[in-house]
Amino acid sequence: MRHKIEFHIKKRYNNQVWQGKWGDIIKKFTIKGEYITLAQFLKEESVISSGGQAKWYLKENPVKLNSELEDRRGKKIHAGDVLNLAGEEYEFVSE
Repeated sequence: MRHKIEFHIKKRYNNQVWQGKWGDIIKKFTIKGEYITLAQFLKEESVISSGGQAKWYLKENPVKLNSELEDRRGKKIHAGDVLNLAGEEYEFVSE
């Protein structure tokens, strides 16, 4: 099962999101099915090479899901969730 990622460049200004030439890159990650676990996502994005590495990665690297720190590798990510990982922001959408 492969997931699709789209890149959108948006500029944030006064808590509004503006599409523009410059600004933050927000990656849209398409979920096939109801959800994807945090460990599956990390593998899909090639952040880790195996699911077993997720536990150690999450201990050492801050990951925010919907603005809250998350360290559970089995955490289910659904469409509408926003994840911040290593300075990058991902928005999850359903297929």
